[in-house]
Amino acid sequence: MSDEELGHGLSERALRVAHAFTEALLAQGEPGSAVAPEAPLLDRVVREYDDWIYYAGPRMQLGITGLLFLVDFLPVFIVGAFSRMQNLSIARRVDYLERLEHSSFGLLATAFVGLKIPVAMLAYEETEGLALTGIDRPSLTTPRKLPVLAGGGS
Repeated sequence: MSDEELGHGLSERALRVAHAFTEALLAQGEPGSAVAPEAPLLDRVVREYDDWIYYAGPRMQLGITGLLFLVDFLPVFIVGAFSRMQNLSIARRVDYLERLEHSSFGLLATAFVGLKIPVAMLAYEETEGLALTGIDRPSLTTPRKLPVLAGGGS
């Protein structure tokens, strides 16, 4: 789908936060030495996330935008960084999201999961991400090619 065909459910500011969140969420490696995902994967996931929110409607747009801004402004309380999440280094963002996910304050962990699940679904539904899950097809909608047994055995 081209950018013209996609809807825009997030403001530019919320898109920047979604981009930083997605980049940290999909980073590879340990929190101290995390490496950002490849740009095409990151851009595709953020574009499709924005499109998904657009079609989910105005209430969802408001809710997701609120969660994104909450997660953007919490580093000062979670990791003691006087910076917004989108301005942290990739390693600090990964550490921050790890701590947020395992927070003893349930509402913070829930806010994180509310953002994480749709991003993860979008990231792992196509070729690059799907291969990481062990599925050897280009998409979940591609039919499986099962091996044919010799002699038509049952």
